Amino acid sequence: MSSTVQSVLLVFNRITMAISGIQICLSILLYTILTLSDARSISADLIDPKLFAFSLSMISLTELVGALVMSRKDQNDGGCQKWSTTISYFVANLLLVWAFLHLVVLHTRIDFLVLYTGNIRVLEWNLTLLEASFLVSILTASITFIAYVLPAEHPKNYKLLDAA
Repeated sequence: MSSTVQSVLLVFNRITMAISGIQICLSILLYTILTLSDARSISADLIDPKLFAFSLSMISLTELVGALVMSRKDQNDGGCQKWSTTISYFVANLLLVWAFLHLVVLHTRIDFLVLYTGNIRVLEWNLTLLEASFLVSILTASITFIAYVLPAEHPKNYKLLDAA
């Protein structure tokens, strides 16, 4: 892979790490808002907002670990690490999509939450930022996964159609 492509992928990897750090902070803020306010949800039997906020921070932590593994990938490029990197990044992408869809559902049902009027704006702002950050994370992680992990899985005697 050319050095330009590797440097661009490294930038995407750093962006993914930065965004996942922001997601952890926003998830903790969401958890704090929901803990301090008297949030009563009609759909509390289906989804506990505090548990959901905690799981968002765990998903972001998984993504951060996946990005750190990707940044260390070239140093030890053994077969086991290649497969573990591929699987962990794929699972992180699936978790990101799951979290994004649940964030959108939670945001559309925010009128079911009975909150103090001061907290509702902060909660809407927080959910909007989380949705945007998870969408950008899905894009950057997918670009990194498609451009960096998948081509590395080709056998040594693999030839591109142009070279054949």
